[in-house]
Amino acid sequence: MDLSIIIPVYNGEKYIENCIYSIINKIKDNVEIIVVNDGSTDSTITILKRLSKKNKMLKIFNNKNKGVSFSRNFGIKNASGKYLIFLDADDFLSDDWSKILDVISKEEFDYLLCSNIDLSKSLDKSSLILHTVGLNNNTGYYFSTPWSKVYRRNFLLENNICFSEDIINGEDELFNIKVILIASKIRSEKLSIYNYRISKVSLTKSFNEKIYKSDYKFKEELKKLLEISDLTDDKKNDIIDFIEFNSYKMLINRISYVSKYATAKKLYLKVKVYNSKYCDNMLDKFIQYLHKNKFYFCIFLIYKFKNLIRSLKKEQIIKI
Repeated sequence: MDLSIIIPVYNGEKYIENCIYSIINKIKDNVEIIVVNDGSTDSTITILKRLSKKNKMLKIFNNKNKGVSFSRNFGIKNASGKYLIFLDADDFLSDDWSKILDVISKEEFDYLLCSNIDLSKSLDKSSLILHTVGLNNNTGYYFSTPWSKVYRRNFLLENNICFSEDIINGEDELFNIKVILIASKIRSEKLSIYNYRISKVSLTKSFNEKIYKSDYKFKEELKKLLEISDLTDDKKNDIIDFIEFNSYKMLINRISYVSKYATAKKLYLKVKVYNSKYCDNMLDKFIQYLHKNKFYFCIFLIYKFKNLIRSLKKEQIIKI
């Protein structure tokens, strides 16, 4: 088997059929589709059973709800392809995705980045790490995500590279940084294989208090990885500053998912204001000012309004 396409799905009834058909329409005998159902409670299972009856290359695994990282790791273990692609259930592959089979047949590699732009000048490990955490990336390419990439399966297994299952924000970055640090053969291909769907923001999102421990562990794991990198101390410090500030912004934003202000206020009190050189736009500076002066209700209203505006935006498809 040349290629395994791993799709984790949780309550994906709206898009999963379109996702799978984007593969099947161009399928070849040396490709398998592994769908890991993460305890869906909607009609996802029914749709998958119907599709699997017609398509032998479709392998369905049903698990209890354990999260996307568990599902991806499960897919890695149960795949039989030499190479792996990760595909989110609400996204879909491009019409030309099968051209990747020609690419993987020509030369062996550990890690391949696919894009509609030329990434060949961004493949040194220092640049890749910086781009993966979100620094100095002017390409528009999503370096941090596992999608639009191809991974050699044995490389992942031999080096025990997997997704951190107790981290719920930033696990993709850690996974790719581990790959970058260990990989000996990194390539890029100017080939668009992925369509990323930006859905409307739901106004019914909830705040998960696990984010505090998750965020702490993410930053600790990242620091350990930076220590074994060849980055200069200045670059490492820049990354830590950037990550700490984005962590601060992420927590403030996530607290806005809480429905009652009284609950949100208690959560704001747990978050320390973080001063960073990357706090360089007016809104971020204003939020910090409000936070320092304990104007929590203003912060709460600003983010509620931002999420309302985002929920009204039309769905977008980005070709990567």
